[in-house]
Amino acid sequence: MSQLYSKYFILFSIFFLSFPFFGYQSYQKKISKGYTKTREAQNYSFIAGETQFFDAKKARENKEFIRFILYPLGFISTHDPQLGDAFTINRKCSMLVAGDATSSKDFRDIRAEWLGASSTTNGRISFNADQYSYGMKCIVQIPLPFSTDSFLDNLIIGIRGTLANPTQSLQIVYDDNFTNAERESINTFFSSTTPYAKVNGMTLSNPGFESIALTIEGLYTNASEALRIYYYGGIELPTSSTFSSTVLFYPTLGNNGAIAFCLGAYMHGDIVSIGDNKLVELFIELEDHAPFYKTEERVADLNNKPFSRYLPGVNTKNWTKISSIATVSNLPMRIHPCNDLDISTGISFTYLNDKNDKTILSCGWNIFIASSEYSEIRDRDYKAQYQLFQEYNIAGKTEWTISPLSTIATQYPDEKVAIKNFTINSIDTASVAATGGFTNTLFMRFEGIGSSFIWSLGAWDEFGIKNSSYIMPSRYGIWLGLGGEF
Repeated sequence: MSQLYSKYFILFSIFFLSFPFFGYQSYQKKISKGYTKTREAQNYSFIAGETQFFDAKKARENKEFIRFILYPLGFISTHDPQLGDAFTINRKCSMLVAGDATSSKDFRDIRAEWLGASSTTNGRISFNADQYSYGMKCIVQIPLPFSTDSFLDNLIIGIRGTLANPTQSLQIVYDDNFTNAERESINTFFSSTTPYAKVNGMTLSNPGFESIALTIEGLYTNASEALRIYYYGGIELPTSSTFSSTVLFYPTLGNNGAIAFCLGAYMHGDIVSIGDNKLVELFIELEDHAPFYKTEERVADLNNKPFSRYLPGVNTKNWTKISSIATVSNLPMRIHPCNDLDISTGISFTYLNDKNDKTILSCGWNIFIASSEYSEIRDRDYKAQYQLFQEYNIAGKTEWTISPLSTIATQYPDEKVAIKNFTINSIDTASVAATGGFTNTLFMRFEGIGSSFIWSLGAWDEFGIKNSSYIMPSRYGIWLGLGGEF
């Protein structure tokens, strides 16, 4: 394939990368959520920069057939109380918990008795979400065994992986209106009484590989256009099985067991040349991750009943009670994951010495966009679990009764008609879908590229955008990269 067609192929790929941006949806139903999207370590593409540019033809001339780069990195979230709002009713910053004996019962968010607290309880609770992580990105590059003057001559095989140790916690925060006994009762309810969707306040870690990506990569250069484009595409293979946690805000790894496509394009163009050894360049860098859908077990609420996963349930066939509806609403769902796009732009200053080694200082701005998930029920493939769900209803106060009109805020009178059970239409599929969002990031990187060595270091400060529809955490971090050719 000629250079001209190579260029058009690359530009088409870049256009394809833009689809997640235009397809991004910010709208979300105002309900309670059990899941939220965070940015994984593999999604920080600006860390690699120009250090990943590999000229296969030059490598063959120098008999260098393997190239590797390791990027140890660490990042933490700034203290962000709003991140906990992703799990509250209607994204409220706090929820009023009041008992039936209080004057606040008519405008409360949660009936205190549902949580095991007393009828005189009257206070507000909120969730505090914290996270930090460290890990290492790795890139291995091997030229394809072609030596003809063709399009294939410039392609290489890439192996990309990210090892991470995400650590997260979700804690209940109380105002001063709760007694110690009331706090203990509510903590017990959220941490152990309900079998799924727990909030236990523990700091949980999940070390492992987020993914291993097998890619085909190439470098397009055109001296007359003063343009270089590094492009790659491939498939991300999961290295761990899908994890369905009993705890809210559990740190899942990468695509959580889903296979994904990844595509990337790094375009660097000269703006100003100062003598023979100094360049000022403009760069635009893009990376896209597009996971395939996958069936996962997730805890759903009932339609138009936020937080109903925490209501008590009863089987109307044998009148066996369960502590919370989450016991039977933890159902297999087809999850269409968040498709994300990573875009960076900025200016770099390059110095070339007499040996043509490069030292590069770059300053840039990055935007990360993740679309929201959506889910589908799988009642035909998992009949037993869905049929069990349809044997239940909201439990009444007394034996042999149900209370189908009850919500997390109000307990309605008991009924003895046992035919008003849950149906497939009772499931709020939106309550199990993670909310997407986007972030803005300022970064600076310092790179060195020699004849047989590579190094990189840098730092970033990320600002998560939050409103009533979506949320992303704010983070800052550093990295140090080392690599070589042999």
